[in-house]
Amino acid sequence: LKVKSFPGLMRLITWVLTGLRIEVHRASLRTDLETGIENDLFYVTDEKGRKLKDPESVKSRLEDFIQYCGMPAEHLEAQVFQQGPIKIDNSKHPTCTAMSILVSSISPDEASDGRYLLEVVSTLTAVGVSIAEADILCDECRSSDMPGKWRFLLQNQDGNKLDYVQISGLIYTLASVLKF
Repeated sequence: LKVKSFPGLMRLITWVLTGLRIEVHRASLRTDLETGIENDLFYVTDEKGRKLKDPESVKSRLEDFIQYCGMPAEHLEAQVFQQGPIKIDNSKHPTCTAMSILVSSISPDEASDGRYLLEVVSTLTAVGVSIAEADILCDECRSSDMPGKWRFLLQNQDGNKLDYVQISGLIYTLASVLKF
């Protein structure tokens, strides 16, 4: 398979193969860093371990899905991302990415539990994000009628705002870790 690489390409490929009930036994994935062209070779069988009868039709299906379901350019330029109570916004600050977690969606015991905060900041560390500023409003959110939030200003390892790929990875990981 030879296609232009984009964030989420491997997810799309594995999603299509899974839908076609095709098992990947081995793969060689290579991207030309100058052209961005990915040249991937997959060793696959059907779900019963048999050689595919028509591998060219599978390749054709993959190419069709990649063409129609690929990453639209507007996604790469999006400024605001939200999943459940997690919101990440690149339009709020000139040099940082703003992230908020709506604490009122979390039980009061969990919101005031240091382990929950530890999970959030550990996730930020794991994905290579630095906290430039943070406001943790646990006590206030429990006693206030206003929905409380944990607010963070974040930067990537280069001291810049997070890009689409970094934000997508962060929001997916946070939602998984926090079970949203």
